[in-house]
Amino acid sequence: MSYSMTRRFLEETSSTGIRQYFLNKELGVIHGTALPFQALKLIDAPISISDYRIGLVVQGEVRSIVNLTERRVQAGDIIILGPGTIVQPLSISPDLRIKGMVILPDFPLPFSPNDLPAFNGRQSFLLLHPTEADVAIAHQLLDAIWNIVCLSYDAKVVGGLVAAVFQHWNAIFAKANAASSPSATREQAILEQFIRLVNQYATREHQIHFYADRLCLTDRYLGTVVHQASGVTAKEWIDRALVMAIKVKLLHTDLTLKQIADEMAFPNPSFFSKFFRRMTGQTPLDYRGSSGSPS
Repeated sequence: MSYSMTRRFLEETSSTGIRQYFLNKELGVIHGTALPFQALKLIDAPISISDYRIGLVVQGEVRSIVNLTERRVQAGDIIILGPGTIVQPLSISPDLRIKGMVILPDFPLPFSPNDLPAFNGRQSFLLLHPTEADVAIAHQLLDAIWNIVCLSYDAKVVGGLVAAVFQHWNAIFAKANAASSPSATREQAILEQFIRLVNQYATREHQIHFYADRLCLTDRYLGTVVHQASGVTAKEWIDRALVMAIKVKLLHTDLTLKQIADEMAFPNPSFFSKFFRRMTGQTPLDYRGSSGSPS
C-alpha cells in the first residue's frame, strides 16, 4: 500500500486510544500491535513488498503464504521481509502483537543493507529463531526506537538505532547459519535453490529448462527431485509464482492486460488470459473487478 493509504488504514483501524504506531515518509514503527498484518489480511490478496519490513513477534502467531511457501510465525520469532517478497496472510491469532519497523526508501541508513548477508537480497524473506538473550536485546533496541520517535523524531539518532537493529539481526542470522546442520539432503537443497530462483525469475522464465540450466542439472533430474521433495511438479511451482505475480499487478497497478502480458513474457494477451483463467477459474478482468480497484 502507498504511504497515504497506509496512514489512513492505521488511523481507521487503531481504535484502542493507545498510540501503537508512528509513520512518516522515512520510517514506520509499530509497538505491540498486529495492524500491518491486519491490513494485509483485509486486502485478502497477495501484495509485493518494495521496502524492508522487520519485526519481533511479541505474542500470538500468524500463518502466511510467503514467496509461495506457507510459513507459521509465532512469539519469539524475528521476521525480515525484504524488497521483492510476495506475502498473503492466511490466519492471524486474536492476540498477535508485533514490535517492528518499515524502512522506507528515503530513510537515511548509514550503510547499505547489501553489505549484510541477512539483508543483501539473496533471500527476500528470513524467519529467525533467536535465543532468549537475543530476544531481550531486540526488545531493548525496538523500545529505544519507539521512545525516541514518540518523543521527538531525530533522523540521525533513529538511523543509528535502526542500524544497530540491522547489525544485531544480521548477527543472529550468521549464528543460525554457522549452527545449521550439514545433514540436509541434496534433494532438499536443490528444492530450496529451485524455489529461490523461481521467486526471482518466474515472471520472465516460464520453462523448467531455464532453472535446470542455472542449477547445472538436466531438466528431467530437476523435475524428478522437485516432485519427490515437495509433492509438487516443477512446472506447478513456476506457474504458482507467475500467478501470484500477476495477481499483484492486477490489484496494485493500473496496467492494462496487454502491458501485464508483455511484462510477464506472454506471447499475447489472449494467451495470458487463458493461462490466468486456467490457473484461477477467473479471467484477469473478473479477478481485478472482484477484488477492488488498484491501490
